[in-house]
Amino acid sequence: MRVKKVMLMASLLFVLGTSIVFASSVSNKILLYISGEKNQITGYTIDGETYIPVKELGSLVNGIVNWDETNKKIEIVKPNIHMILFQDPKGGENFAVGKVQQGGEFPLNLLVQVDNLVKKIHSLNIELEDPKGNTKKLNEYVLSNSDLKIVDNGSFVYALAFKQKFIHSGIYTIKFYIKPSKEGEYQLLSQKTIVSQ
Repeated sequence: MRVKKVMLMASLLFVLGTSIVFASSVSNKILLYISGEKNQITGYTIDGETYIPVKELGSLVNGIVNWDETNKKIEIVKPNIHMILFQDPKGGENFAVGKVQQGGEFPLNLLVQVDNLVKKIHSLNIELEDPKGNTKKLNEYVLSNSDLKIVDNGSFVYALAFKQKFIHSGIYTIKFYIKPSKEGEYQLLSQKTIVSQ
């Protein structure tokens, strides 16, 4: 009886051990360089070929990833996105903001210009992340219910006014997302940093 238990345990450990070894040989951490910037992602090696998730690649190149199930086609659309953050002081002229005083509260204006958007989109989302990693939604905008005009070449301008208190010192990041369809997920396309000192 004891011999059977030992044999059963040895067989179980062998099966589990080979499963773990097999799984680790398939999933790899891969270094991917995009425009000289180092990114570590999870890839998979199958029959000597390395594969990476397209959705992850899309976020690394700031593109909208779309899977067309009918045609079995992946499309990555990379629009040009420019974000300008500026402040209008009382009685003064607008000036660009890249650095703010820690503890201060400021009325800010964000101007987002999008060009070369060759796909229809459902909505956009703008968030602010503080140096501690806390995220605050600044605005979500559903295009189907709006009067936002996207011209023939896929361009539009979006403006947002908001007030922000910069409690922490460090880098605050404004993140601009687009959701390609109602059923889709928001995909990060652009970021703007503000230094709080």
